[in-house]
Amino acid sequence: MYTGGDILKCSVNRPEARALVERIGTALAWHGAISFDYIIETETGKTRFIDANPRLVEPMNAWLSGTDLVGALLRVTHGVAQPREPEGRSGVLTRLGLMGLLDAARRRSLRRDVLAELALLVCGSGRYRDAGEELTPLRTDPWSAVPFGLVAAKLLLNPASAGRIAGSTVRAYRLPAKAVRLLRP
Repeated sequence: MYTGGDILKCSVNRPEARALVERIGTALAWHGAISFDYIIETETGKTRFIDANPRLVEPMNAWLSGTDLVGALLRVTHGVAQPREPEGRSGVLTRLGLMGLLDAARRRSLRRDVLAELALLVCGSGRYRDAGEELTPLRTDPWSAVPFGLVAAKLLLNPASAGRIAGSTVRAYRLPAKAVRLLRP
């Protein structure tokens, strides 16, 4: 089983989606973090929300794009009036290198695939060209090399372990089946 996540993310500006989120937040009298996943229908251009979460998502992509979501949340938490956050720049690419390594190992369970992906990450080439690292930014956070190195070493020793590594992170926060049954009407 592989339960990965996005490897690459690209910032976008969608004023119509932002306006809808503002309307929802106002209607709920919301004063904390909230995020929505949505799709835009290609035929109509209509925004369709498919998921909502009361937490910040993509704060690093937003930061590198020019929007400080963490700072805004801290100001709201402390009751500090704040101006509207500026629109971030579109087209800012970020990456999760660990997810890329896990994906490379998962595909064929070959060490050479893990080594090739590692080379792309280290060189900042291929799909990672011009992408800022979100989770393990080695240049600004040298200690992030520790978890990155541990996962890379484990995948090089046993590429087939990718599914177990990814699965263990999901098990740490998912809602158990018993709790889901209790929530059902």
